[in-house]
Amino acid sequence: MKLRLLLFLLPILILGACSDNRNSYDVGTGKWYFDKPETYVDREDQFEGLLAESRTTYDDLGYNIDPDQTVILAISESQESNSNTLLASTKDPAYIEQRGLDVYSKKVKINIDNVNSRRGAIFESSIKELEINDVPFFVIDHVFEDSFGNFLGGTVYYAGVVFKRELDIRITYNNKHDHELLTKAVEESEFSW
Repeated sequence: MKLRLLLFLLPILILGACSDNRNSYDVGTGKWYFDKPETYVDREDQFEGLLAESRTTYDDLGYNIDPDQTVILAISESQESNSNTLLASTKDPAYIEQRGLDVYSKKVKINIDNVNSRRGAIFESSIKELEINDVPFFVIDHVFEDSFGNFLGGTVYYAGVVFKRELDIRITYNNKHDHELLTKAVEESEFSW
């Protein structure tokens, strides 16, 4: 009897041990499953200081920040790091639903480009569409360089409508390894309805 119980429980224990980094996050009426890279930690402060600074910058430039926006995931290489990070949040999808993902993505790209230009940043930006677990997202990439053309880092911004909520995911990175690690984790994430 004990052997049967052990044989029954063993696969469950093994599966549990293998899924340490897979976490689920509430997005509207469903779940987002994301495998956090092993070398990353959950940010206890959820980047509160950076978010406040970002809100001030956008307010100063005349852009509105949605007060309904809720942070659901904040990770980085360490509690102190602001370079290789991922921040995911949800908000009301009204703008996307009214104008469509294509129009919204172009407006967001223009706003981000304007902020970077006003700060004097040297950058290249691109926009593309992709599906993550059959959900359409747009992706805006910015790569920054110094005045000599040397790579400094970049940002990747994902947005799509999932479970009647807009899911925004922002990545910052200062090297290609972390860029690939974080974008792969996002693009291999899943949703359950």
